[in-house]
Amino acid sequence: MDSRRGFLDTADAVAELVARVRPDQLDGPGLGSWDLRGLIGHTSRAMSTVITYLKMPATSVTCTDALGYYIWVADSPGADDKIAQRGVEAGAALGADVAGAFSGLARQVRGVLDRVPVGADPVVSTLAGGMLLSQYIPTRTFELIVHGYDIAAAAGIEFAPHPEVVADTVALAARIGVALGHGPALVPVLAGRGSWNEKEVFTRA
Repeated sequence: MDSRRGFLDTADAVAELVARVRPDQLDGPGLGSWDLRGLIGHTSRAMSTVITYLKMPATSVTCTDALGYYIWVADSPGADDKIAQRGVEAGAALGADVAGAFSGLARQVRGVLDRVPVGADPVVSTLAGGMLLSQYIPTRTFELIVHGYDIAAAAGIEFAPHPEVVADTVALAARIGVALGHGPALVPVLAGRGSWNEKEVFTRA
């Protein structure tokens, strides 16, 4: 599955997931400092940033791949607080019809990407600097998968994204973990030895 199709299929899957979240759950626990609305808002940015950044071409590539993007995030002072605040703001922006707004973003990002010619790979301006669209999209799929599972856990509902996309997410998570120095904790878990402690392995949502 190519990265663009994987992203769009996952956006649709998460939109369907959000549609099953009960309105009375939105003010309940989400993840960390976020309530469920804030968590969904943060997740929606996986789509809204693509829409926004495609309107912001960059002149050169300064961040070469998804791994580099997340290393940049890990090294950015105050990143956690900024990410948390943007999630709250995005959640509020979804308005009264959270599911409808989220689905609308999924449709909008599909339309925007459909207008990018096949084979074209524009350089877009991201928080980490200029990135090829083909390298930025995997970071957005990663966010949708990771936080799709977070939403499902918080709401007590099932989430079953495409296994191939999940495998790509696990592979990227492993690369990030190793780059951040957590290889000794990750390898035993992925090999079926040892227990998983996500707070030990990953320090950022």
